Amino acid sequence: MWEGYQKCISNLNLIDSLWTNLSAESGINYVLKIEEREKFFTRYSEILPYLYWIIYNSPNPQSEEIKALKEIIGEEEIKTTFQMKKLYFLISNPKLLNPMKQELTKLMVNDPRLSKS
Repeated sequence: MWEGYQKCISNLNLIDSLWTNLSAESGINYVLKIEEREKFFTRYSEILPYLYWIIYNSPNPQSEEIKALKEIIGEEEIKTTFQMKKLYFLISNPKLLNPMKQELTKLMVNDPRLSKS
């Protein structure tokens, strides 16, 4: 359980730093090169399985944090099993990084399964 939270948050931090570096180098309206896009795909691909596991195995599936995470990742809007579509959605919306980190951190702090260990 702890590993899932850690994996998500650390990869979101890495993605955030990638965006920060790109913005500093090239400005806000920068178009991603293929190599850069692959870095984002790799990081988000590592996150999604853990993120879905956290969301769908939460002891409180109706919590505000779970609802917020589902909304942030576009779960209700996308309704697809195609991971690539979700990856494109996340990559094209870097403003979702901080809300995802905040909600995951709240979930981790409040997850009763972690306090038992």
